[in-house]
Amino acid sequence: MRIKDQIEKVQIAFPELIYNEEAHTLKGELEAFPNDVYTVLIELDPWSTHFPRVYEIGERIPKKIDRHVYTTKGNCCFTTPRLEEIYLKTKVKTLLQFVQHIVLPYLQNNSYYEHYQEYKFGEFSHTDSTLESYQTLLGVEDRMLIYNILLNYYNGKKLTAKSDCYCGSKRTLRKCTKGNHKRGYELLKYIDKEHMASDIKILIREIVDQSKRDRNI
Repeated sequence: MRIKDQIEKVQIAFPELIYNEEAHTLKGELEAFPNDVYTVLIELDPWSTHFPRVYEIGERIPKKIDRHVYTTKGNCCFTTPRLEEIYLKTKVKTLLQFVQHIVLPYLQNNSYYEHYQEYKFGEFSHTDSTLESYQTLLGVEDRMLIYNILLNYYNGKKLTAKSDCYCGSKRTLRKCTKGNHKRGYELLKYIDKEHMASDIKILIREIVDQSKRDRNI
């Protein structure tokens, strides 16, 4: 879909967002919940290969990394690089989907935080996001297990629906956790092979570092 058509669809759904053709931005109000409004600026470049940069410009969200706003440029931090990559190849293929599935949940999560001092929809850290990305995808916690899953996948040793699940449950991948592990595993195909190779290196380095720390205790 042409970018012009995508912008028009966003404005139909969210008429308070005004398009600036010269700056190639959308600016205006988004309602996270009834009577709960944020003022945002959406820079439409980059788009398709990365999420657009979004700024909350009503000074409602502090520019702090623990509030998921980058302190250098002030744009919102939505998710991890790897999950962003998957989103862009699956459920976020248009600007309207980006606003609906990424921006609005982010704002809603912030509104919840303002009331309860925690995020209803969870959050990712900024120090261990590689591990957390795959924990979310695969539904397992153990770093070494995730490393082995990715290494086998990268080397072409991929599981089928009838394979024993990677989690060790002795159920097939298709049946384990009502198919959740299978669905997460299948999303690995959307990760660029070079990106996966980089993540594997990060994970093994973290495993080695943790092992050294454990020996020094």
